[in-house]
Amino acid sequence: MADRRGYNVCSRRSITIHRDPGELYSAWHDPGRLICFLSGAKGVDILDNRRSIWNVDVPGIGPECWEAEITDDKTDGAISWQTIGDTGFEHEGSVRFDPAPNDLGTEVKMEIRSRFPGGPFGNAIAKLIGRSPEDYISKTLHNFKQLMETGEVATGKGPSGREGIPENEETAGGES
Repeated sequence: MADRRGYNVCSRRSITIHRDPGELYSAWHDPGRLICFLSGAKGVDILDNRRSIWNVDVPGIGPECWEAEITDDKTDGAISWQTIGDTGFEHEGSVRFDPAPNDLGTEVKMEIRSRFPGGPFGNAIAKLIGRSPEDYISKTLHNFKQLMETGEVATGKGPSGREGIPENEETAGGES
C-alpha cells in the first residue's frame, strides 16, 4: 500500500552504539565520515547547509545520483531528509539518536520510505538476494557502529586492499 506521497516501501532498523548521542549526531553530519559508513555511497557534494548531491549504488536499483535536502534537524537528536527533483530513487528518511537504557550508549534508529521498483513484491524479491532497503539500512548501521566504536569499517579486503589472492599466485619469497 502506498502512502500519501506515493512511497510503497517503508524500511526501519535500529542498533545500539556505545557512544553518546551528540557524538553520533555530529559524525552523521560530517560528509567525510558519511562516505566511510553509508552503504553503497560513492560520493557526496555539499551544496549548502541543507542541500547535497549524492552518488550511491542503491540496492535493487543500481547507481543513482540525486539531490537531497535536510527537512528537519534536531541537534543531537534527529536528522530527516528527502530527495528533490527527478530521481530514479525517490525517497525520504530519518535517523534518530536516543539515549539507550541504563546508560549503555545510544539507540540509532533509521527509517527510509521509498518508491521501490515493483513495490512490496519487488522488495520481497530484493530481500531474497540481499539487496532490499532493509539490508541497506542494516549494513549502513553496522558500518556506522564499527566506525564509531573502533575507528574503522572492516571490509572483505586483505591488508593490501586487494579482494583476495588467486590460489595459483606464488607466495612472497619466491620459488624454492
